[in-house]
Amino acid sequence: VILAILLIPREATNVTSSIRNRENADGLWVYASTTDGVEYTVADHFDTPDWNDDNQPDAEQWYSANGTGLGFNYDVGKDWLEVNVTESAENGGEIMALGFKAPEAGTYTLTVFTQNKWGQSSDKVVVSVGGEDVAEIPFTADVTQQTVEVTLEAGQVAYIHGTSNGGWVSTYIAAFVA
Repeated sequence: VILAILLIPREATNVTSSIRNRENADGLWVYASTTDGVEYTVADHFDTPDWNDDNQPDAEQWYSANGTGLGFNYDVGKDWLEVNVTESAENGGEIMALGFKAPEAGTYTLTVFTQNKWGQSSDKVVVSVGGEDVAEIPFTADVTQQTVEVTLEAGQVAYIHGTSNGGWVSTYIAAFVA
């Protein structure tokens, strides 16, 4: 079982509790959207949709102003975070991103797991700092793990998000930070 857990010195938190406590920009995990991979807008709406009309939530999601989501969809389990991409940025699409906001200046080790469960039109997940992609992680049907070191100033954010080769992509990730 892969848990999306954030570990930092002196404090520990995880993506699951952060989403469920409806924390966003004030926490260590930031849920945001971008259209260019450079500027990010914090997601501002949280919901637990019932897509099956069975009076049970099917997801716990943060949404952008345009309605693109990021959160836990129960069809793939509660340990994978779904980060949606509506279309490639080059084609005017919107990309949701999971961000880690550094509590203090330093070098952090991101361990990112990815899975392209549905064989969608994407082949990589990127880690971006300051609008620059600092790592590409293979996005395949098999679970892929990659470790990336990032140096951040206090309050700076490293974003993790999917890409699209055309059309909607549900990017599944789990991330640890130490």
